[in-house]
Amino acid sequence: MRELILTGYKDFWPQDEESALFFGPWCFSHNPKRKFWEQNRFKLAPSPWQNPTDILEASLYIDSLSDRIIPRLTEIMNEFFNVTHNEAYWRACTILWLTHCLGMLYDRYKRLENVGCLQNRFMVKILKNHDAASNDFWDFAKKINESHYYNLSLMSEIIKSGQFDFLGYEEIDCTQGAYSLEILGENSGKVKNRVVDFLKSSAKSVFNYTDELNLKNSSVHLGLIYGMSVFDRFRIQFACKPGLFLKKIEEKGGRVIKGNREGITKFNLEFGACNKFEEIIEGLLLKYLPDSLLVSYETKKNITPKINIWIGNDIYTSAKKASQIGSILENGGRWISVQHGGGYGQLLSLPNGKVEYATGGEFITWGWKHDNVYTSSKYYALPSPMLSKLKQHKEKEHTLIFVGTISPAYMYRLATFLTPEQLTDYFSNKLKFLKTLETSIMKSIKYRPYFEDYGTNEKEFLSRILNQDQFLIGGRLTTKFSQARLVVIDHLNTSFLESLVINVPTILFCNKSHYNFSEYATPFFNRLRDVGILHDDPYSAAKKVNKVWVDPKSWWEGDQLQAVRKEFCCQFAHSSKSWRKEWLGFLKSIQDRQ
Repeated sequence: MRELILTGYKDFWPQDEESALFFGPWCFSHNPKRKFWEQNRFKLAPSPWQNPTDILEASLYIDSLSDRIIPRLTEIMNEFFNVTHNEAYWRACTILWLTHCLGMLYDRYKRLENVGCLQNRFMVKILKNHDAASNDFWDFAKKINESHYYNLSLMSEIIKSGQFDFLGYEEIDCTQGAYSLEILGENSGKVKNRVVDFLKSSAKSVFNYTDELNLKNSSVHLGLIYGMSVFDRFRIQFACKPGLFLKKIEEKGGRVIKGNREGITKFNLEFGACNKFEEIIEGLLLKYLPDSLLVSYETKKNITPKINIWIGNDIYTSAKKASQIGSILENGGRWISVQHGGGYGQLLSLPNGKVEYATGGEFITWGWKHDNVYTSSKYYALPSPMLSKLKQHKEKEHTLIFVGTISPAYMYRLATFLTPEQLTDYFSNKLKFLKTLETSIMKSIKYRPYFEDYGTNEKEFLSRILNQDQFLIGGRLTTKFSQARLVVIDHLNTSFLESLVINVPTILFCNKSHYNFSEYATPFFNRLRDVGILHDDPYSAAKKVNKVWVDPKSWWEGDQLQAVRKEFCCQFAHSSKSWRKEWLGFLKSIQDRQ
Protein backbone atom coordinates (compact mmCIF):
# COMPACT_ATOMS: atom_id res chain seq x y z
CA MET A 1 0.00 0.00 0.00
CA ARG A 2 1.50 3.33 -1.09
CA GLU A 3 1.97 6.17 1.39
CA LEU A 4 0.15 9.47 0.81
CA ILE A 5 1.92 12.50 2.33
CA LEU A 6 -0.59 15.22 3.16
CA THR A 7 1.71 18.10 4.16
CA GLY A 8 5.32 19.02 4.79
CA TYR A 9 4.97 18.39 8.53
CA LYS A 10 8.43 17.08 9.36
CA ASP A 11 7.37 14.38 11.87
CA PHE A 12 5.31 12.70 9.13
CA TRP A 13 7.88 13.03 6.34
CA PRO A 14 8.39 9.68 4.56
CA GLN A 15 11.55 7.65 4.89
CA ASP A 16 11.07 6.43 1.33
CA GLU A 17 10.46 9.63 -0.64
CA GLU A 18 10.66 7.95 -4.03
CA SER A 19 7.68 5.65 -3.50
CA ALA A 20 5.45 8.16 -1.69
CA LEU A 21 2.67 10.18 -3.31
CA PHE A 22 2.74 13.83 -2.22
CA PHE A 23 -0.67 15.47 -1.90
CA GLY A 24 0.44 18.83 -3.31
CA PRO A 25 3.30 21.29 -3.88
CA TRP A 26 2.89 22.65 -0.35
CA CYS A 27 4.63 19.53 0.98
CA PHE A 28 7.88 21.15 -0.19
CA SER A 29 7.30 24.62 1.29
CA HIS A 30 8.82 25.52 4.67
CA ASN A 31 10.61 22.20 4.35
CA PRO A 32 13.99 21.72 6.08
CA LYS A 33 14.70 18.58 4.04
CA ARG A 34 13.80 19.67 0.52
CA LYS A 35 13.81 22.86 -1.55
CA PHE A 36 10.48 23.94 -2.95
CA TRP A 37 11.57 23.49 -6.57
CA GLU A 38 12.75 19.92 -5.90
CA GLN A 39 9.12 18.75 -5.98
CA ASN A 40 9.50 18.02 -9.70
CA ARG A 41 11.64 15.01 -8.80
CA PHE A 42 8.77 13.30 -6.99
CA LYS A 43 5.25 12.06 -7.65
CA LEU A 44 2.52 14.57 -6.81
CA ALA A 45 -1.22 13.91 -6.75
CA PRO A 46 -3.03 15.40 -9.76
CA SER A 47 -4.75 18.74 -9.30
CA PRO A 48 -8.52 18.92 -9.81
CA TRP A 49 -8.07 22.36 -11.40
CA GLN A 50 -6.89 21.54 -14.91
CA ASN A 51 -8.91 24.30 -16.59
CA PRO A 52 -9.78 27.87 -15.51
CA THR A 53 -13.46 27.11 -16.00
CA ASP A 54 -13.16 24.35 -13.37
CA ILE A 55 -12.09 26.96 -10.82
CA LEU A 56 -14.85 29.36 -11.88
CA GLU A 57 -17.49 26.63 -11.57
CA ALA A 58 -16.13 25.66 -8.15
CA SER A 59 -16.18 29.30 -7.04
CA LEU A 60 -19.80 29.73 -8.11
CA TYR A 61 -20.70 26.49 -6.33
CA ILE A 62 -19.13 27.84 -3.12
CA ASP A 63 -21.11 31.06 -3.57
CA SER A 64 -24.37 29.11 -3.78
CA LEU A 65 -23.36 26.87 -0.89
CA SER A 66 -22.71 29.96 1.24
CA ASP A 67 -26.21 31.19 0.42
CA ARG A 68 -27.67 27.87 1.57
CA ILE A 69 -25.66 27.84 4.81
CA ILE A 70 -26.34 31.46 5.87
CA PRO A 71 -29.99 30.89 6.97
CA ARG A 72 -29.06 28.03 9.31
CA LEU A 73 -25.93 29.85 10.49
CA THR A 74 -28.14 32.86 11.32
CA GLU A 75 -30.37 30.69 13.51
CA ILE A 76 -27.35 29.24 15.30
CA MET A 77 -25.64 32.58 15.93
CA ASN A 78 -28.85 34.18 17.18
CA GLU A 79 -29.49 31.33 19.61
CA PHE A 80 -25.83 31.20 20.67
CA PHE A 81 -25.73 34.93 21.54
CA ASN A 82 -29.44 35.21 22.47
CA VAL A 83 -30.04 37.94 19.87
CA THR A 84 -32.41 38.40 16.91
CA HIS A 85 -30.38 39.64 13.94
CA ASN A 86 -31.47 38.90 10.39
CA GLU A 87 -29.56 37.13 7.61
CA ALA A 88 -28.17 40.38 6.17
CA TYR A 89 -26.43 41.08 9.48
CA TRP A 90 -24.86 37.65 9.90
CA ARG A 91 -23.92 37.50 6.23
CA ALA A 92 -21.83 40.66 6.64
CA CYS A 93 -20.24 39.29 9.81
CA THR A 94 -19.32 35.87 8.45
CA ILE A 95 -19.04 36.05 4.65
CA LEU A 96 -15.30 36.80 4.47
CA TRP A 97 -14.39 33.79 6.58
CA LEU A 98 -17.19 31.57 5.23
CA THR A 99 -16.37 31.83 1.52
CA HIS A 100 -12.64 31.35 2.04
CA CYS A 101 -13.09 28.47 4.48
CA LEU A 102 -15.55 26.66 2.21
CA GLY A 103 -13.36 27.25 -0.84
CA MET A 104 -10.30 25.88 0.93
CA LEU A 105 -12.18 22.83 2.25
CA TYR A 106 -13.62 22.16 -1.19
CA ASP A 107 -10.14 22.28 -2.72
CA ARG A 108 -8.86 19.68 -0.25
CA TYR A 109 -11.92 17.47 -0.78
CA LYS A 110 -11.65 17.58 -4.59
CA ARG A 111 -7.96 16.73 -4.36
CA LEU A 112 -8.79 13.68 -2.25
CA GLU A 113 -11.38 12.67 -4.85
CA ASN A 114 -8.68 12.90 -7.51
CA VAL A 115 -6.40 10.63 -5.49
CA GLY A 116 -9.27 8.13 -5.44
CA CYS A 117 -9.30 8.13 -9.24
CA LEU A 118 -5.75 6.73 -9.32
CA GLN A 119 -7.18 3.23 -8.74
CA ASN A 120 -4.85 2.46 -5.89
CA ARG A 121 -5.08 2.20 -2.13
CA PHE A 122 -3.08 4.54 0.06
CA MET A 123 -2.05 4.69 3.69
CA VAL A 124 -1.87 8.10 5.33
CA LYS A 125 -0.78 9.40 8.72
CA ILE A 126 -3.27 11.77 10.34
CA LEU A 127 -3.54 13.56 13.66
CA LYS A 128 -5.50 12.01 16.49
CA ASN A 129 -5.88 15.40 18.13
CA HIS A 130 -7.10 18.50 16.31
CA ASP A 131 -6.69 22.22 16.85
CA ALA A 132 -9.13 24.25 14.78
CA ALA A 133 -8.76 27.52 16.70
CA SER A 134 -7.78 30.80 15.05
CA ASN A 135 -7.99 34.36 16.32
CA ASP A 136 -9.70 35.93 13.33
CA PHE A 137 -9.93 35.62 9.55
CA TRP A 138 -6.36 36.81 8.99
CA ASP A 139 -4.96 34.40 11.56
CA PHE A 140 -6.98 31.63 9.90
CA ALA A 141 -5.63 32.63 6.47
CA LYS A 142 -2.04 32.72 7.71
CA LYS A 143 -2.32 29.25 9.23
CA ILE A 144 -3.93 27.87 6.08
CA ASN A 145 -1.22 29.48 3.94
CA GLU A 146 1.81 28.48 5.99
CA SER A 147 1.17 26.02 8.81
CA HIS A 148 1.69 22.35 7.98
CA TYR A 149 0.32 21.35 11.37
CA TYR A 150 -2.91 23.35 10.95
CA ASN A 151 -3.49 21.94 7.47
CA LEU A 152 -2.70 18.44 8.68
CA SER A 153 -5.25 18.88 11.47
CA LEU A 154 -7.89 20.04 9.01
CA MET A 155 -7.25 17.28 6.47
CA SER A 156 -7.25 14.70 9.23
CA GLU A 157 -10.81 15.72 10.08
CA ILE A 158 -11.88 15.60 6.43
CA ILE A 159 -10.44 12.10 6.02
CA LYS A 160 -12.06 10.76 9.19
CA SER A 161 -15.41 12.35 8.35
CA GLY A 162 -15.34 11.28 4.70
CA GLN A 163 -14.32 7.64 5.24
CA PHE A 164 -12.78 7.37 1.78
CA ASP A 165 -12.63 3.72 0.72
CA PHE A 166 -9.25 4.13 -1.03
CA LEU A 167 -7.59 5.49 2.12
CA GLY A 168 -6.38 3.66 5.16
CA TYR A 169 -5.15 5.88 7.97
CA GLU A 170 -3.07 5.74 11.11
CA GLU A 171 -3.98 8.22 13.86
CA ILE A 172 -1.01 9.66 15.73
CA ASP A 173 -1.09 11.78 18.88
CA CYS A 174 1.19 14.68 18.03
CA THR A 175 0.16 17.83 19.90
CA GLN A 176 2.02 20.93 18.80
CA GLY A 177 0.16 23.66 20.68
CA ALA A 178 0.65 27.08 19.20
CA TYR A 179 2.71 25.96 16.19
CA SER A 180 5.91 27.10 17.87
CA LEU A 181 8.05 24.72 15.79
CA GLU A 182 6.87 26.06 12.45
CA ILE A 183 8.25 28.85 10.31
CA LEU A 184 5.56 31.51 10.24
CA GLY A 185 7.56 34.66 9.58
CA GLU A 186 10.19 36.67 11.38
CA ASN A 187 10.14 39.65 13.73
CA SER A 188 13.33 41.68 13.74
CA GLY A 189 12.43 43.85 16.73
CA LYS A 190 14.60 46.70 15.47
CA VAL A 191 14.30 50.21 16.92
CA LYS A 192 13.23 51.46 13.48
CA ASN A 193 10.25 49.13 13.56
CA ARG A 194 9.23 50.39 16.99
CA VAL A 195 9.35 54.00 15.77
CA VAL A 196 7.25 53.10 12.74
CA ASP A 197 4.79 51.28 15.01
CA PHE A 198 4.54 54.37 17.23
CA LEU A 199 3.83 56.64 14.26
CA LYS A 200 1.26 54.21 12.93
CA SER A 201 -0.36 54.03 16.37
CA SER A 202 -0.55 57.84 16.57
CA ALA A 203 -2.06 58.08 13.10
CA LYS A 204 -4.52 55.34 14.03
CA SER A 205 -5.65 57.34 17.08
CA VAL A 206 -6.43 60.34 14.87
CA PHE A 207 -8.15 58.03 12.39
CA ASN A 208 -10.28 56.46 15.13
CA TYR A 209 -11.34 59.85 16.51
CA THR A 210 -12.46 61.20 13.15
CA ASP A 211 -14.05 57.81 12.54
CA GLU A 212 -16.15 58.16 15.68
CA LEU A 213 -17.22 61.68 14.73
CA ASN A 214 -18.23 60.43 11.32
CA LEU A 215 -19.96 57.30 12.59
CA LYS A 216 -22.11 59.14 15.13
CA ASN A 217 -23.00 62.28 13.18
CA SER A 218 -23.20 61.41 9.47
CA SER A 219 -25.59 59.38 7.34
CA VAL A 220 -22.78 58.50 4.91
CA HIS A 221 -19.56 57.03 6.28
CA LEU A 222 -16.22 56.95 4.46
CA GLY A 223 -14.36 53.96 5.82
CA LEU A 224 -11.15 52.25 4.76
CA ILE A 225 -10.39 53.22 1.15
CA TYR A 226 -7.02 52.37 -0.42
CA GLY A 227 -4.96 55.55 -0.79
CA MET A 228 -7.42 57.82 1.02
CA SER A 229 -5.75 59.25 4.12
CA VAL A 230 -7.42 60.39 7.33
CA PHE A 231 -7.02 63.96 6.14
CA ASP A 232 -8.50 63.16 2.72
CA ARG A 233 -11.53 61.71 4.43
CA PHE A 234 -11.79 64.74 6.69
CA ARG A 235 -11.68 67.15 3.76
CA ILE A 236 -14.25 65.24 1.71
CA GLN A 237 -16.62 64.66 4.62
CA PHE A 238 -16.32 68.29 5.76
CA ALA A 239 -16.97 69.59 2.24
CA CYS A 240 -19.98 67.29 1.99
CA LYS A 241 -21.38 68.26 5.40
CA PRO A 242 -19.51 71.23 6.97
CA GLY A 243 -21.17 71.00 10.38
CA LEU A 244 -20.29 67.34 10.84
CA PHE A 245 -17.17 67.78 12.96
CA LEU A 246 -18.64 70.54 15.14
CA LYS A 247 -21.23 68.23 16.63
CA LYS A 248 -20.81 66.49 19.93
CA ILE A 249 -20.44 62.74 19.67
CA GLU A 250 -23.64 61.07 20.74
CA GLU A 251 -23.07 58.30 23.26
CA LYS A 252 -25.20 55.32 22.33
CA GLY A 253 -23.61 52.61 24.39
CA GLY A 254 -23.85 48.90 23.77
CA ARG A 255 -22.53 45.60 25.00
CA VAL A 256 -20.12 42.88 23.99
CA ILE A 257 -21.27 39.26 24.26
CA LYS A 258 -18.53 36.65 24.42
CA GLY A 259 -19.19 32.98 23.66
CA ASN A 260 -16.93 29.95 23.73
CA ARG A 261 -15.84 27.34 21.23
CA GLU A 262 -17.29 24.43 23.17
CA GLY A 263 -20.71 26.07 23.13
CA ILE A 264 -20.84 26.77 19.39
CA THR A 265 -19.76 23.25 18.41
CA LYS A 266 -22.76 21.75 20.23
CA PHE A 267 -25.08 23.13 17.55
CA ASN A 268 -26.14 21.08 14.54
CA LEU A 269 -25.39 22.82 11.24
CA GLU A 270 -27.76 20.69 9.16
CA PHE A 271 -28.72 22.81 6.15
CA GLY A 272 -29.83 20.05 3.76
CA ALA A 273 -26.61 18.52 2.47
CA CYS A 274 -26.85 17.31 -1.13
CA ASN A 275 -23.56 15.42 -1.44
CA LYS A 276 -20.72 13.88 0.54
CA PHE A 277 -18.74 17.12 0.70
CA GLU A 278 -21.69 19.00 2.17
CA GLU A 279 -22.22 16.26 4.73
CA ILE A 280 -18.61 16.74 5.83
CA ILE A 281 -19.20 20.50 6.05
CA GLU A 282 -22.23 20.00 8.30
CA GLY A 283 -20.05 18.26 10.86
CA LEU A 284 -16.89 20.30 10.43
CA LEU A 285 -17.57 23.97 9.71
CA LEU A 286 -18.52 25.27 13.16
CA LYS A 287 -15.28 23.91 14.61
CA TYR A 288 -13.35 26.33 12.41
CA LEU A 289 -15.19 29.51 13.38
CA PRO A 290 -12.49 32.05 14.35
CA ASP A 291 -12.51 33.40 17.91
CA SER A 292 -13.51 36.81 16.52
CA LEU A 293 -16.87 35.33 15.44
CA LEU A 294 -17.47 34.03 18.97
CA VAL A 295 -17.94 37.66 20.03
CA SER A 296 -21.03 39.74 19.26
CA TYR A 297 -21.09 43.56 19.34
CA GLU A 298 -24.57 44.72 20.28
CA THR A 299 -26.02 48.24 20.38
CA LYS A 300 -28.77 49.24 22.77
CA LYS A 301 -32.20 47.93 21.91
CA ASN A 302 -34.37 50.03 19.59
CA ILE A 303 -31.34 52.07 18.46
CA THR A 304 -31.13 52.30 14.66
CA PRO A 305 -27.73 53.17 13.13
CA LYS A 306 -27.64 56.79 11.98
CA ILE A 307 -25.46 55.79 9.04
CA ASN A 308 -27.44 54.75 5.97
CA ILE A 309 -24.47 54.18 3.67
CA TRP A 310 -21.04 52.79 4.51
CA ILE A 311 -18.33 53.13 1.86
CA GLY A 312 -15.10 51.16 2.28
CA ASN A 313 -13.34 47.83 2.77
CA ASP A 314 -13.68 47.74 6.56
CA ILE A 315 -15.21 44.26 6.47
CA TYR A 316 -11.59 43.08 6.12
CA THR A 317 -10.26 44.95 9.16
CA SER A 318 -12.13 43.51 12.14
CA ALA A 319 -15.20 41.61 13.27
CA LYS A 320 -16.45 44.76 14.99
CA LYS A 321 -16.39 46.76 11.75
CA ALA A 322 -18.12 43.90 9.95
CA SER A 323 -20.85 43.92 12.61
CA GLN A 324 -21.31 47.69 12.15
CA ILE A 325 -21.74 47.16 8.41
CA GLY A 326 -24.11 44.28 9.20
CA SER A 327 -26.24 46.55 11.39
CA ILE A 328 -26.57 49.05 8.54
CA LEU A 329 -27.63 46.35 6.07
CA GLU A 330 -29.98 44.86 8.65
CA ASN A 331 -31.79 48.18 8.93
CA GLY A 332 -32.17 48.68 5.18
CA GLY A 333 -28.98 50.68 4.65
CA ARG A 334 -26.25 50.18 2.05
CA TRP A 335 -22.67 48.98 2.03
CA ILE A 336 -20.60 50.03 -0.97
CA SER A 337 -17.27 48.23 -1.12
CA VAL A 338 -14.29 49.73 -2.94
CA GLN A 339 -11.60 48.26 -5.19
CA HIS A 340 -8.28 47.97 -3.37
CA GLY A 341 -5.89 46.32 -5.80
CA GLY A 342 -5.33 44.74 -9.19
CA GLY A 343 -7.20 41.86 -10.78
CA TYR A 344 -10.66 43.34 -10.30
CA GLY A 345 -12.66 43.35 -13.52
CA GLN A 346 -9.79 41.49 -15.23
CA LEU A 347 -9.67 37.90 -13.96
CA LEU A 348 -12.09 35.13 -14.83
CA SER A 349 -12.58 34.16 -11.18
CA LEU A 350 -11.88 36.42 -8.21
CA PRO A 351 -12.89 34.98 -4.82
CA ASN A 352 -13.50 38.43 -3.36
CA GLY A 353 -16.54 38.78 -5.61
CA LYS A 354 -19.01 37.12 -3.26
CA VAL A 355 -17.69 39.22 -0.38
CA GLU A 356 -17.41 42.60 -2.07
CA TYR A 357 -19.76 42.61 -5.06
CA ALA A 358 -22.64 40.45 -3.87
CA THR A 359 -22.90 41.05 -0.10
CA GLY A 360 -23.67 44.75 -0.40
CA GLY A 361 -24.64 44.64 -4.06
CA GLU A 362 -22.68 47.83 -4.82
CA PHE A 363 -19.01 48.35 -5.66
CA ILE A 364 -16.72 51.26 -6.56
CA THR A 365 -14.23 50.34 -9.29
CA TRP A 366 -11.12 51.90 -10.80
CA GLY A 367 -12.87 52.42 -14.13
CA TRP A 368 -14.75 49.31 -15.26
CA LYS A 369 -18.51 49.12 -14.81
CA HIS A 370 -19.52 45.52 -15.45
CA ASP A 371 -18.56 42.15 -13.97
CA ASN A 372 -19.02 38.95 -15.97
CA VAL A 373 -20.26 36.92 -13.00
CA TYR A 374 -22.00 39.23 -10.52
CA THR A 375 -24.10 41.03 -13.09
CA SER A 376 -26.90 42.00 -10.70
CA SER A 377 -24.62 44.24 -8.61
CA LYS A 378 -24.18 47.96 -9.26
CA TYR A 379 -20.75 49.28 -10.23
CA TYR A 380 -19.59 52.89 -9.90
CA ALA A 381 -16.40 54.04 -11.65
CA LEU A 382 -14.34 56.53 -9.64
CA PRO A 383 -10.66 57.49 -9.73
CA SER A 384 -8.45 55.55 -7.35
CA PRO A 385 -7.12 57.83 -4.58
CA MET A 386 -3.93 55.77 -4.44
CA LEU A 387 -3.27 55.86 -8.19
CA SER A 388 -4.20 59.54 -8.39
CA LYS A 389 -1.36 60.48 -6.02
CA LEU A 390 1.41 58.84 -8.05
CA LYS A 391 4.16 60.99 -9.55
CA GLN A 392 4.81 60.83 -13.27
CA HIS A 393 7.90 59.16 -14.69
CA LYS A 394 11.18 61.04 -14.97
CA GLU A 395 14.17 58.77 -15.50
CA LYS A 396 16.92 59.31 -12.94
CA GLU A 397 18.43 55.85 -12.63
CA HIS A 398 19.87 53.51 -15.27
CA THR A 399 17.86 50.58 -13.87
CA LEU A 400 15.47 47.88 -14.95
CA ILE A 401 13.02 47.17 -12.13
CA PHE A 402 11.81 43.56 -12.35
CA VAL A 403 8.81 42.89 -10.11
CA GLY A 404 7.77 39.40 -9.06
CA THR A 405 5.07 37.93 -6.88
CA ILE A 406 4.27 34.67 -5.14
CA SER A 407 1.15 32.75 -4.18
CA PRO A 408 0.79 30.47 -1.17
CA ALA A 409 1.85 26.89 -1.81
CA TYR A 410 -1.40 25.89 -0.09
CA MET A 411 -4.47 26.81 -2.10
CA TYR A 412 -6.75 28.83 0.16
CA ARG A 413 -9.08 30.52 -2.31
CA LEU A 414 -10.55 29.70 -5.70
CA ALA A 415 -9.03 32.17 -8.14
CA THR A 416 -7.76 31.83 -11.71
CA PHE A 417 -4.19 32.92 -11.08
CA LEU A 418 -1.04 31.07 -10.01
CA THR A 419 -2.35 27.85 -8.52
CA PRO A 420 0.11 25.85 -6.36
CA GLU A 421 0.94 23.52 -9.27
CA GLN A 422 1.97 26.48 -11.43
CA LEU A 423 4.51 28.00 -9.04
CA THR A 424 7.57 26.02 -10.17
CA ASP A 425 6.77 26.84 -13.80
CA TYR A 426 6.40 30.49 -12.78
CA PHE A 427 9.84 30.34 -11.12
CA SER A 428 11.36 28.77 -14.22
CA ASN A 429 9.94 31.52 -16.41
CA LYS A 430 11.85 34.08 -14.36
CA LEU A 431 15.12 32.29 -15.07
CA LYS A 432 14.30 31.96 -18.76
CA PHE A 433 13.62 35.68 -18.95
CA LEU A 434 16.81 36.65 -17.13
CA LYS A 435 19.01 34.27 -19.13
CA THR A 436 17.70 35.66 -22.43
CA LEU A 437 18.63 39.25 -21.57
CA GLU A 438 21.82 40.74 -22.93
CA THR A 439 24.71 40.75 -20.46
CA SER A 440 24.91 44.55 -20.35
CA ILE A 441 21.25 44.77 -19.30
CA MET A 442 21.61 42.13 -16.60
CA LYS A 443 23.94 44.44 -14.70
CA SER A 444 21.16 47.05 -14.45
CA ILE A 445 18.49 44.75 -13.00
CA LYS A 446 16.94 45.25 -9.59
CA TYR A 447 14.54 42.45 -8.67
CA ARG A 448 11.66 43.16 -6.27
CA PRO A 449 10.35 39.94 -4.65
CA TYR A 450 6.95 39.70 -3.01
CA PHE A 451 6.93 40.67 0.66
CA GLU A 452 5.92 37.10 1.62
CA ASP A 453 7.93 34.06 0.59
CA TYR A 454 5.49 31.37 1.82
CA GLY A 455 8.39 28.97 2.33
CA THR A 456 9.24 28.72 -1.37
CA ASN A 457 12.88 29.90 -1.10
CA GLU A 458 12.45 32.12 -4.16
CA LYS A 459 15.40 34.37 -3.33
CA GLU A 460 17.71 31.36 -3.10
CA PHE A 461 16.33 30.04 -6.40
CA LEU A 462 17.05 33.32 -8.21
CA SER A 463 20.47 33.69 -6.59
CA ARG A 464 21.68 31.31 -9.28
CA ILE A 465 21.72 34.27 -11.62
CA LEU A 466 21.27 37.43 -9.50
CA ASN A 467 23.72 38.91 -7.02
CA GLN A 468 22.55 39.76 -3.52
CA ASP A 469 22.73 43.50 -4.19
CA GLN A 470 20.32 43.05 -7.11
CA PHE A 471 17.44 42.17 -4.79
CA LEU A 472 15.38 45.27 -4.11
CA ILE A 473 14.14 44.88 -0.54
CA GLY A 474 12.17 47.66 1.13
CA GLY A 475 11.43 51.17 -0.05
CA ARG A 476 8.44 52.48 -1.94
CA LEU A 477 8.19 50.65 -5.24
CA THR A 478 6.29 53.45 -7.00
CA THR A 479 9.18 55.83 -6.27
CA LYS A 480 11.54 53.37 -7.96
CA PHE A 481 9.13 53.14 -10.91
CA SER A 482 9.07 56.89 -11.40
CA GLN A 483 12.89 57.02 -11.64
CA ALA A 484 13.67 53.79 -13.54
CA ARG A 485 14.52 53.40 -17.21
CA LEU A 486 12.29 50.35 -17.69
CA VAL A 487 9.90 48.22 -15.61
CA VAL A 488 9.22 44.52 -16.20
CA ILE A 489 6.41 42.71 -14.36
CA ASP A 490 5.69 38.98 -14.67
CA HIS A 491 2.18 38.85 -13.20
CA LEU A 492 -1.08 40.75 -12.90
CA ASN A 493 -1.44 42.84 -9.78
CA THR A 494 -1.49 46.39 -8.50
CA SER A 495 2.13 47.09 -9.49
CA PHE A 496 1.29 46.75 -13.18
CA LEU A 497 -1.50 49.31 -12.86
CA GLU A 498 0.80 51.65 -10.93
CA SER A 499 3.48 51.47 -13.61
CA LEU A 500 0.98 52.30 -16.36
CA VAL A 501 -0.36 55.29 -14.43
CA ILE A 502 3.17 56.54 -13.69
CA ASN A 503 3.77 56.15 -17.44
CA VAL A 504 7.14 54.45 -17.10
CA PRO A 505 8.09 52.19 -20.04
CA THR A 506 6.64 48.84 -18.96
CA ILE A 507 6.71 45.27 -20.23
CA LEU A 508 4.33 42.67 -18.82
CA PHE A 509 4.74 38.96 -19.40
CA CYS A 510 2.59 36.21 -17.97
CA ASN A 511 1.75 32.70 -19.04
CA LYS A 512 -1.79 32.44 -20.39
CA SER A 513 -2.40 29.36 -18.27
CA HIS A 514 -1.35 31.21 -15.11
CA TYR A 515 -3.68 34.19 -15.54
CA ASN A 516 -7.07 33.85 -17.18
CA PHE A 517 -8.82 37.03 -18.26
CA SER A 518 -12.52 37.71 -18.11
CA GLU A 519 -14.44 38.09 -21.35
CA TYR A 520 -14.80 41.81 -20.66
CA ALA A 521 -11.06 42.38 -20.11
CA THR A 522 -9.69 40.20 -22.93
CA PRO A 523 -9.93 42.82 -25.75
CA PHE A 524 -8.03 45.36 -23.65
CA PHE A 525 -5.21 42.90 -22.97
CA ASN A 526 -5.14 41.97 -26.65
CA ARG A 527 -4.45 45.60 -27.49
CA LEU A 528 -1.62 45.70 -24.93
CA ARG A 529 -0.16 42.69 -26.73
CA ASP A 530 -0.50 44.41 -30.12
CA VAL A 531 1.69 47.36 -29.05
CA GLY A 532 4.34 45.21 -27.36
CA ILE A 533 3.47 45.81 -23.70
CA LEU A 534 2.03 42.35 -23.00
CA HIS A 535 3.93 39.15 -23.82
CA ASP A 536 2.81 35.55 -23.33
CA ASP A 537 6.22 34.04 -22.62
CA PRO A 538 9.53 35.09 -21.03
CA TYR A 539 11.55 34.79 -24.25
CA SER A 540 9.37 37.27 -26.15
CA ALA A 541 9.49 39.70 -23.22
CA ALA A 542 13.28 39.47 -22.93
CA LYS A 543 13.75 40.05 -26.66
CA LYS A 544 11.57 43.16 -26.39
CA VAL A 545 13.71 44.43 -23.51
CA ASN A 546 16.87 43.82 -25.53
CA LYS A 547 15.39 45.75 -28.45
CA VAL A 548 14.18 48.86 -26.59
CA TRP A 549 16.68 49.10 -23.72
CA VAL A 550 18.95 51.74 -25.27
CA ASP A 551 16.05 54.15 -25.81
CA PRO A 552 12.76 52.80 -24.35
CA LYS A 553 11.08 56.22 -24.60
CA SER A 554 11.12 56.22 -28.39
CA TRP A 555 8.99 53.06 -28.25
CA TRP A 556 6.90 53.98 -25.23
CA GLU A 557 5.92 57.48 -26.33
CA GLY A 558 4.52 56.34 -29.67
CA ASP A 559 1.00 57.64 -30.36
CA GLN A 560 -0.60 54.21 -30.78
CA LEU A 561 0.97 52.79 -27.61
CA GLN A 562 -0.01 55.80 -25.54
CA ALA A 563 -3.57 55.62 -26.81
CA VAL A 564 -3.76 51.95 -25.79
CA ARG A 565 -2.21 52.71 -22.39
CA LYS A 566 -4.69 55.50 -21.70
CA GLU A 567 -7.61 53.32 -22.79
CA PHE A 568 -6.48 50.51 -20.47
CA CYS A 569 -5.97 52.91 -17.55
CA CYS A 570 -9.40 54.42 -18.13
CA GLN A 571 -10.90 50.95 -17.71
CA PHE A 572 -8.76 49.41 -14.97
CA ALA A 573 -6.51 52.09 -13.42
CA HIS A 574 -8.52 55.30 -13.44
CA SER A 575 -6.75 58.25 -11.83
CA SER A 576 -7.48 61.96 -11.74
CA LYS A 577 -5.92 65.15 -10.37
CA SER A 578 -9.41 66.18 -9.26
CA TRP A 579 -10.20 62.83 -7.61
CA ARG A 580 -11.34 64.45 -4.32
CA LYS A 581 -13.83 66.61 -6.22
CA GLU A 582 -15.16 63.56 -8.06
CA TRP A 583 -15.54 61.58 -4.83
CA LEU A 584 -17.28 64.54 -3.21
CA GLY A 585 -19.69 64.69 -6.14
CA PHE A 586 -20.41 60.98 -5.74
CA LEU A 587 -21.09 61.38 -2.00
CA LYS A 588 -23.48 64.25 -2.63
CA SER A 589 -25.29 62.31 -5.35
CA ILE A 590 -25.95 59.29 -3.14
CA GLN A 591 -27.00 61.52 -0.24
CA ASP A 592 -29.48 63.31 -2.49
CA ARG A 593 -30.99 59.96 -3.52
CA GLN A 594 -31.62 58.82 0.07
